[in-house]
Amino acid sequence: IIYIGFKKRVKDLGNSCYSTFVVDSSVTALGDLSDNFRGEYSRRGFVFVDYSQIDAQLAPEGKGFGSICMVDYLSAWNHLGPEEYKKKKQQVAQVFFRRLEKVIPGVTNEIDCYEVGTPKTIQRYTLNPAGSVYGFAQIPKQAGLFRLANKSPVKNLYFASAWSRPGGGFTGAILSGWFCAEEVDTVLGRR
Repeated sequence: IIYIGFKKRVKDLGNSCYSTFVVDSSVTALGDLSDNFRGEYSRRGFVFVDYSQIDAQLAPEGKGFGSICMVDYLSAWNHLGPEEYKKKKQQVAQVFFRRLEKVIPGVTNEIDCYEVGTPKTIQRYTLNPAGSVYGFAQIPKQAGLFRLANKSPVKNLYFASAWSRPGGGFTGAILSGWFCAEEVDTVLGRR
């Protein structure tokens, strides 16, 4: 994920989309995605999320915040030394900025600051295996209602995380906190 702070709101550049998916012309079927996700960054599919499309309050008034997200793997980063790692992060960011510029002309001139989060970053801060954004085994048979319940069979033990219901990602973690709080409120008689 490349987190980007903009000097102004991206929607002020004429962008009208919250999420913009960019897929390389080599991807013509779902079966092509696996190779694309491991391919060159210059051809790898990505999504740009423009938070100025909603009132997210993630940036100061008049400024913008966005992110570029793509599939990547720990194996592409884990073997690098500290300087190589920093250099690759900058190179990857520049590749995606050039690609984003083709979709939203003028956007690169408005970049104020950015930070690249790699699978190595995610593993470091979340301890998720292989730097997986959505946690371990985010598969249909372990998603949503099939995730670990928020209320434990152990009295007064509750779970709120991407590992419990409803599942991974920041939205899943936020909802898990909400659901867990509702469980606790019920036990405390506030609901």
